[in-house]
Amino acid sequence: MGFDVHGIKPKLNTELPKWILDLEDLEFVKRWKKLEEETKEYPKGRKDEYWELKDKYEEENSGIYFRNNVWWWRPLWNYVCLECEDILNKEEMNGCCVNDGTLINKEKATSIAKRLSEKLGDGSVLLYEKEFTIRLLQARTDNKEVDKETKALRKEVIKTTGDKDIVPMNYPKKYKTKYKKIRDKENWDGHYPFKTENVEAFAKFCNESGGFEVW
Repeated sequence: MGFDVHGIKPKLNTELPKWILDLEDLEFVKRWKKLEEETKEYPKGRKDEYWELKDKYEEENSGIYFRNNVWWWRPLWNYVCLECEDILNKEEMNGCCVNDGTLINKEKATSIAKRLSEKLGDGSVLLYEKEFTIRLLQARTDNKEVDKETKALRKEVIKTTGDKDIVPMNYPKKYKTKYKKIRDKENWDGHYPFKTENVEAFAKFCNESGGFEVW
């Protein structure tokens, strides 16, 4: 699962070749059928060329598209909300935590970019990353102990049931209860990273997006 963030009216620094623009006008199935056919005619492979040029285009035009998986997006967006609570309303803050197309207009996107750039410039983001990473590493250390307990319980269950393929949902009741208690100790902070580079990329996207939608 991930979050796809699309610029509404992005600043365009370069253009796609006409043959790709023509493909984009086709319905999805027809587009790929045409690519399949043309791939046979090009030594490099038309599909490979298509994706290389698309990736290059998005790199050169940062406001078109930004993507994070769920683990990266939530810490990033939480930080944006922390620093931009005077820019975003509660509906926008909450809406961008789900994939429902929440819209952030151009004025707010530009303001977010400016605020993040300020925080990047004065070292606030780097300090936040350092403090965040301390919590992340501690959580991962704690979770190693949780994993050890989980494995020990599994060995006990296999010994009792004789079923080496048994899964937690099929554990006998007393073991299932014990399993839940062990897993409840898992610290989810250990799954969510935060990096300054991700903030930099998002700030650049916001600045050139012309507003954006989160899907």
